[in-house]
Amino acid sequence: MMAKKQENQIKEKKLVTEAYLDMRLDGLKEELKEEIAEEMRGETVKILHAVDAVMTRFDVTEKEEAAHTGLHKRITDTFHEHDRRIGRLEARTAK
Repeated sequence: MMAKKQENQIKEKKLVTEAYLDMRLDGLKEELKEEIAEEMRGETVKILHAVDAVMTRFDVTEKEEAAHTGLHKRITDTFHEHDRRIGRLEARTAK
């Protein structure tokens, strides 16, 4: 009987209990977790797309640099070979 009387008092005065606040807080926490998770999924997708674009450009640049380095090495090797051959020819004509 006492519980019924307290329940009526709570309804009349609209008293807020600790249990009610805990229940509301738990619900709010879950809602926030879901909202944050959804936002993070969207942001993660944006970040991954941006990283993909950067990596694609990096890959292209890396391949171009490798080709340039190979060509440059070939030119340098040819230059050193010509320098060696010219030195031998000059040595022959100087005798």
